[in-house]
Amino acid sequence: MMKTITACLVLFLVAGLCFADDSDDTLKRWLSKSELVVLGTIVSEPTGICSEAGVPHYSCQFKVSDVCKGDSKLKDKTINLSIARFEMHKKDHHPLIKKGAECILFLKNVGTEKKPGWVTTDFWFGIQHPIPWMAKSLTRLATIANAAEAPSVPDLSKGIPGATLEKKENNNGAETFHLSTALSSKQFSGRLQTALGAGWTKRKITKDDMILAAQKGRSLNAEVNLAVYANPKLPSITIRVLHFKYKKENAGAAAEIAVIRSK
Repeated sequence: MMKTITACLVLFLVAGLCFADDSDDTLKRWLSKSELVVLGTIVSEPTGICSEAGVPHYSCQFKVSDVCKGDSKLKDKTINLSIARFEMHKKDHHPLIKKGAECILFLKNVGTEKKPGWVTTDFWFGIQHPIPWMAKSLTRLATIANAAEAPSVPDLSKGIPGATLEKKENNNGAETFHLSTALSSKQFSGRLQTALGAGWTKRKITKDDMILAAQKGRSLNAEVNLAVYANPKLPSITIRVLHFKYKKENAGAAAEIAVIRSK
């Protein structure tokens, strides 16, 4: 009897997980269309304005009690927004569009960063009942998505295609990777850009960068190609790249990549 009960519980849990996965797909779609997803309360009487027949926009103030996706600083703040709907008859009116109603809103910004204009993302699903489990699932899925999209410093500990790591040094907040390579400066730069990934672009070279490159070139008797990469989403990190083509015949080439973390 106990074995039968246990087996039934396992089947129930597995089935529940399958349904949860399907529902996650639905929530992921809503999240992907929205810049801001919030739980809270409509604190002013919504005013409906029709820009076209059957498409009212209800302007109101909304007190945010929790942020599932977007700017967490908006928690406990009151924001102005518009709830867009399809309504041809009285029965089409959403019961939650009223002062004092608690709801979950899926929003996009049609204004600017400094002066946002929040409007619901979808005419049908932009406003939802404040189901706690849904709010928790939205927060969980948004957190996972943010982690997946977050920029990171590439792992250079194994070198890059066409360049072999010879030595790694750690000094004063910088990791420096010394590589041997047969790649030309142009080839190395292309392989490195692929290894760095999206978001990393060359920034302006400073006088200090040029002085360092010149000193390295003299000490190694090599022609030096210098590039410095930055990522706006990782403002405290700079990647300085030096490619050396030795002047001595058949000496080959080398490279030095320094990942510098500012304090």
